[in-house]
Amino acid sequence: PNTPALVGAGVFAVCLDDPALSAEQKAFAAALFEPLGQVHVLAEDRFDAFTGLIGSGPAYVFHFMDALVEAGVSVGLPRDQALAMVQALVTGSAKLAQDSGRHLCQLREMVTSPAGTTVVFAAAPAIVAGTTLLARARLLIGIRSRVRLGIRIGIGLRVWVRIRFR
Repeated sequence: PNTPALVGAGVFAVCLDDPALSAEQKAFAAALFEPLGQVHVLAEDRFDAFTGLIGSGPAYVFHFMDALVEAGVSVGLPRDQALAMVQALVTGSAKLAQDSGRHLCQLREMVTSPAGTTVVFAAAPAIVAGTTLLARARLLIGIRSRVRLGIRIGIGLRVWVRIRFR
C-alpha cells in the first residue's frame, strides 16, 4: 500500500544485511526502488517499525486531509475549493519541512501567534475530538498497534515457511 509510489514519491526500505551481498548488489537492490521514491537501508529488525509508521502512513495523512476538507466545508467553503486549499497546504507544509532545515516544532510555532486561533485550538483539550493531544495519542496508538500486528504476522509467516518448506 505504498500508494505515493504511483507518483514517484513513495518511501521504501530495503534490508541489505546479508554478508553475501557485494557492494554492487546492494547498490543495485537500492537503485531498483529509486524511480518510485525514497529508499532507506534498514536492518531487518527495524522493518516492523518501518511498516507501522510508513506502510500505513498515507492513510493517516489522507484521513487528516479529509478531516480538514470536511472542516472547511462545515464553515462554508465549497468542497472543491476546500480540497484544493488543503492539497496546497499539505504540499507547501511538506516542502517547508523538507527544505527549511528547521525542526517541526519550530515550524509549528512559526504559525502559532500569542492568543491566536492556532494556539487557542492547540491549548483547548476538549474543543473537538481531533485536538492535538488526542490526535497525537491516537496516532501513536495506531502506529504501535500496527507494529505489533506486523510482528505477529511476521512470526506466523516465518512459522508457516518453516513448516511448509522443510
